[in-house]
Amino acid sequence: MYKYLKQHLFSVGCACLLLLINSFLQVFAATKMANLANALIAKNINLFGQLLMLIFLLWFISFIISFFESYIEESATQDILTDIRNDIVTALTEMPESDFQNNPVDYYESYLQNDVNLIQREGVNTFFRIVRFSGNAIFALIALYLYSPILFITAIFLVVLIVLVPRLCKKYLSNGVEEISKANEKFLKYTSSGLHGYETLFVFNALSEIKKLVDTGSSILKKANVHNAIRRSIVDIITSVVNIGSQLIILGITGFLHFKGV
Repeated sequence: MYKYLKQHLFSVGCACLLLLINSFLQVFAATKMANLANALIAKNINLFGQLLMLIFLLWFISFIISFFESYIEESATQDILTDIRNDIVTALTEMPESDFQNNPVDYYESYLQNDVNLIQREGVNTFFRIVRFSGNAIFALIALYLYSPILFITAIFLVVLIVLVPRLCKKYLSNGVEEISKANEKFLKYTSSGLHGYETLFVFNALSEIKKLVDTGSSILKKANVHNAIRRSIVDIITSVVNIGSQLIILGITGFLHFKGV
């Protein structure tokens, strides 16, 4: 991926720069909301109107930049994908004919379509998303630091906590998925044994056993899926508590600093 990003360094760099500028403008507009609230509390209508127009202007500029950024990003992405396809076709044309004929044409078409789409989705698009969210995080943390180092340190700690909690819960969720997989296997064994024994059961007039086997397998599936739903709910509660709790902690510290005159 680095090879292709380097080949289109100018367009990729321009897109990244516009993404970072956009992040800065949006964070800057968000910080002005505090000043807007102060003007509202102080009943300063002139300052309130000026800040309102400034915030609108910042967001309007952000929207314009987003338009150009989207165009440049998509152009760079398509250029990268074109280069990848060209490299794939070059590799195919250099293959011996006997090797090429070992696979159907659909096999090679999959490289040019499905695999390239996967690279776009998981590679190029992800790269630009990382740039965007990194810019948001960096400028937001800088803003918090300018307000108070305490807010900055607290935010860093809470960000780490928010990132770690889902990772810690990953194994817990994986166990639930594994249980469902095992339950599916058991269900297939029950249904398979019943259906494959259809003729024998028919001879002995015991076809009702097939229904019993399916019911048994369904009960196993139900138990595993219900347990997994409970696991997901517990994880959702934990992550939501951490998320909302982090916001309230930041809000609480901000309020404390405000009452202290900071």
